[in-house]
Amino acid sequence: MRYWFRVLVLAIFLFLAQGSPAYAHERWFVDQDGQHIGESHWLDWLNLLIILGGLLLVALLVLAERSAWHHKLEEWLERLRQSLPCGIEWRFVAVLAAVTLVFNAVTGVFLAPDLLLPGVTVTARSAAQINRAFMSGDSPVYWSVSTFGGIAQLLLGVLLLTQTSFLIPGVLILVVALPMAVFNFVPDLLIDYVVEFVALAFALIFFGMGASPIDRRIAVKLKLDPSRYAHLPIPIIRIGVGLTLVILALHNKLLAPNMALTFLDTYYLNFMEFLGFSGFTNIRFIFAAGIVELGAGILLVFGIATRLVGAIVVLLMGTTMAILGPDELFGHLPVMGIAVLLIFRGSGAFAWRPQLLTRKSQPEGQPTSIKPAPNIA
Repeated sequence: MRYWFRVLVLAIFLFLAQGSPAYAHERWFVDQDGQHIGESHWLDWLNLLIILGGLLLVALLVLAERSAWHHKLEEWLERLRQSLPCGIEWRFVAVLAAVTLVFNAVTGVFLAPDLLLPGVTVTARSAAQINRAFMSGDSPVYWSVSTFGGIAQLLLGVLLLTQTSFLIPGVLILVVALPMAVFNFVPDLLIDYVVEFVALAFALIFFGMGASPIDRRIAVKLKLDPSRYAHLPIPIIRIGVGLTLVILALHNKLLAPNMALTFLDTYYLNFMEFLGFSGFTNIRFIFAAGIVELGAGILLVFGIATRLVGAIVVLLMGTTMAILGPDELFGHLPVMGIAVLLIFRGSGAFAWRPQLLTRKSQPEGQPTSIKPAPNIA
């Protein structure tokens, strides 16, 4: 029995490895038209086996969450959390988000590498433009929507780096950054990002109410009690990232694999063929990656095996960062930080727990009493 369990774990690990490109935004690296328009998946015995592998992965994660070692890990993480400054995990996420925003501003993109605002502005990649401007006596800054977007991102980045406020950057994301994106970009581009940024904005707002003196004063003036919202940031960001993974799986891999296939034409990450599985073509590989991403997203939405899913995201995203370079690295720093946060804190409130997983009740921050009803700790 122990032998077969090890075989099962190894098989699922290899299946999981197939999803290594799952957390790369393919649209960041290939032409937006793609080279495989009209191609789609089909349901045959091999894809049915891939779906079965995804279900086995989910089952393994659920079983692992029940294990004694996972229980010990939760207890160790709770002791670690009590020894560190309160809210340090959110400050870590804020710093990574700030680095991404500043990188976007100096490279001339808006929120994500494939979102370019109209107009011309000076970027870190346009030294020749700056030299020509100074030689001719002209201003090196071209005032346009692109320039305004860069300034807005710099302002958000500075606020998050200094951490004088979390509420104000959250509000600015909602009332400035996202409206600019909605006005300037088609839904097909925005759908990959909007849920993630909305979730991040609300999480920063609710966290900031209890973490920043400026934000606390704003909350008092608005007659808001920060303690009433203290349980919301973790489930908001968990559900937001989970929905984002579901959207990416469906939009870029399962329903329309065009961009993902074009991505694999340039970045050949389908190692299954090198291992001798000649029938595991690129479209099979994309299907497997989409199933992994879809399963991870659904688990996060329901708050099941959150720490384990967070670890998977860190592992796979770290792989794509090493392979694909700076755009992947800086573009996904906030999601990497959120994954670390979920490993550190777990599911938080509003996590669905099947009766199968019931454990003895523990204090908040330790393994919680698992009931069929939503946990609103």
